Amino acid sequence: MALDWIQEAPLALEAYAIWIGVAGAFLLFGLGWFLGARIKARQIREIERQTERRISKLVEKADRERKARFLEEKNRWYTDKAKFERELDHKRRHLDRLSEEFQEKEGEVAERSEAVQQRGRELNGRDREVRQREGRVEQRDRELDGGAG
Repeated sequence: MALDWIQEAPLALEAYAIWIGVAGAFLLFGLGWFLGARIKARQIREIERQTERRISKLVEKADRERKARFLEEKNRWYTDKAKFERELDHKRRHLDRLSEEFQEKEGEVAERSEAVQQRGRELNGRDREVRQREGRVEQRDRELDGGAG
């Protein structure tokens, strides 16, 4: 039996065995604490990496959403601009038509005014002729009345 020598060992060796056991327990406790600390540190680093990845994904998502909102607003702006330009073009064409109609009517009024003025001049000329003839007729009537009378 191989363990018989331990039973025959003096009491001093038993005290060393106890100290060796206590030291071994402390070593095992220290090793466990050290390994536990390393595992916890590794877990903390992994949690930090995961958190950083999540944050970067959230930032990217927020950036994409911001860009999408910007593009939507930009598209809405271009749509509104195109609508405004169409309305403006329609109003311009309408105003151009009204301007052309106005110019035509203004030309017609000018022609009529010129025709009225021409008629007025003609009537004034005829009126003068009629007065001159009346004056000559009256003069002849006086001459005839004066010579006969």
